[in-house]
Amino acid sequence: MYDPGKHPVLWNDIFDARESISALYLWLLFGLLSPMVSCDLQKMIKHNSWVRHFFGIVAFFLLFIVVNPKKNISIGKLWVKTLFIYFIFLLMTKSKWYFSLPLILLLLIDQSIKIYIENNSTAPEESVALYLKIGKVMNALTFLVIFVGFVFYAIRQRHAFGDAFSWLKLLFYNTCKDL
Repeated sequence: MYDPGKHPVLWNDIFDARESISALYLWLLFGLLSPMVSCDLQKMIKHNSWVRHFFGIVAFFLLFIVVNPKKNISIGKLWVKTLFIYFIFLLMTKSKWYFSLPLILLLLIDQSIKIYIENNSTAPEESVALYLKIGKVMNALTFLVIFVGFVFYAIRQRHAFGDAFSWLKLLFYNTCKDL
């Protein structure tokens, strides 16, 4: 029988990046409601990347409070987690669709496994152990896809922009051709 106290969370309890990234997609869907924000804020967010990142960090911070309301975590660790996951998010946003879609699929599978483990207290130990191993592999694959996708995108951008390439622009500015 599965004992939650005996098994660690699939990744560190403080930095459950997969849960955070999955919650991020939910948050992005709520972003469709952004036209309801005041016009002044919409203008600032649309025309100033730094304001957009400020609100992004604030949104992540609030998201972690909502996602993990009962966790006993210090404010310092919460801010470190927020900045770490925001950085991972920035890397995620700098990849082509053929990295983004598998990443979403990995997150869906991973979170399904997590829910199974957390909600199946009668599951045999062997089953839980197998799912924990699969979860560790999913964790590694998730970060591999994020980092490889970012590296491929950065190389592509470096090639496209040559001497005008900027890491600052790559990470902190976002424009799309033909939208």
